[in-house]
Amino acid sequence: MHNFDLPYSKKKIFFLLFHFTLGTYALYPLLIVAILARSNYPIEMLGDARVDFVYSVLLLILSIYLTKDFWAEMGRRFKQEPMLNIKTIGITLPLMLITSMVLNYAITTFTGLDGSQNQNELVNIFGEYPLLLVFQALIFAPIVEELMYRGLLFGMLQKRSQMFAVFFSSFFFGMAHIYPSLLDGQYMDLFFLPTYFMLGFWLNRAYIKSKNLYTPVLIHFINNAIGVFAIYLSSIL
Repeated sequence: MHNFDLPYSKKKIFFLLFHFTLGTYALYPLLIVAILARSNYPIEMLGDARVDFVYSVLLLILSIYLTKDFWAEMGRRFKQEPMLNIKTIGITLPLMLITSMVLNYAITTFTGLDGSQNQNELVNIFGEYPLLLVFQALIFAPIVEELMYRGLLFGMLQKRSQMFAVFFSSFFFGMAHIYPSLLDGQYMDLFFLPTYFMLGFWLNRAYIKSKNLYTPVLIHFINNAIGVFAIYLSSIL
């Protein structure tokens, strides 16, 4: 296995692409709709935070199971060079946080927007069902998003060009955080694409430097933990 290759056949990799795209955003939700339609539960429960929580847990378990060999390899690498991973986190995390603060300040100054719709939605989720936000931000997103955008997407594209892979995986990572707003017609959220793009860039950099997906997962976790803590502070002050 090369540094950034998934230890799977092309058929398995395409299946994983399906799982993380059409499966996650279309097929699996339709299955839930079908199950609810054939049960005594109303379809309106699709918007229920408890259903979202259960769906996220099941999706996380399935995603880890489908890539268990890859995670085992990453664990072996982490044990071999723990200090490389720690050093990469120590260098990348401050740079990522500073970049985000500068970009958000510039966007707020230029547009008057306080935050993206994605950020506002996180605040709403925390107010209604904090457990869902904590799980999705601190466990689900760091693992599933890093597996999708770094492990899978970057891993596939870097065979053509590492720079090409960094750009496109960062771009799609950014679009994933604003596309719901665009679908709702909130096109001002496009101003926040550079912020999310740069988050993806620094996470890609951490993956390249450490050659281990555990590193961007941990950085992603810490970044989101800071965000969740900020939301908590704003709710009590």
